[in-house]
Amino acid sequence: MGPTPLDEAQEGRRERKKRATRLALRSATLELISERGFAKVTVEDIADTVDVSVRTFFNYFSSKEEALVGEDPALRARLRAEVVHLPASLSPLEAVEAALVGWLRAAHEDLEFSGADHHAWKQRFSAVREQPEVRAAWAKHVAEIERTLSDALVERLGGEEALRPYAATVAATALAVLRAVGTFWGGEGGIAVLVEQTHKAFFLLAHGFRFDLAHDLSLPADAKGAESSPGDQSDDRSTRG
Repeated sequence: MGPTPLDEAQEGRRERKKRATRLALRSATLELISERGFAKVTVEDIADTVDVSVRTFFNYFSSKEEALVGEDPALRARLRAEVVHLPASLSPLEAVEAALVGWLRAAHEDLEFSGADHHAWKQRFSAVREQPEVRAAWAKHVAEIERTLSDALVERLGGEEALRPYAATVAATALAVLRAVGTFWGGEGGIAVLVEQTHKAFFLLAHGFRFDLAHDLSLPADAKGAESSPGDQSDDRSTRG
């Protein structure tokens, strides 16, 4: 006998509660570190702010660094799965672009769920990231995402380790593009603007960062399809990753 509607409803409530707790802990970590500095915030401080036990904190995060810069492991697993299983008609770079946009949307959904103000969150996190300990934690986090993408690309391309240098180069370049877009996106316009700018930046990358296309990341009229779906583009694949 399968789960009943009541069982499914209870499971849904449990998952929402877990998600809310995880996001509350992340938000408290960010707020406390922005106010006091990284070294002056303890796991106990974070747990007390959310009114949970230290044990509960460690059910979600292994450290305050992870609470600050890490995300739900399920999101990383989803990122890898999307790169691996997106249609074979997409080039490796297009698959990474599509998966990263999905990852951005999932992160946005978390912010929406938590009720956080996007602009305020970005300003606070930008300030916090200036702290040396946070920069080190962030660099480690980005390296983990880069490795996730690289592993996924190797698997997508057949599993040959000889392809690792190619996969690592695509992954590193894609994340550099995403980081640049995030730097100039102030939070205004929400996820729609961030996704649009991400598609535009990947379009420039796929075309060798040609200066005649750069015009403040504005796309030419015949490339507008790139804004909605990388798989719809019909340009010469020889220019892509």
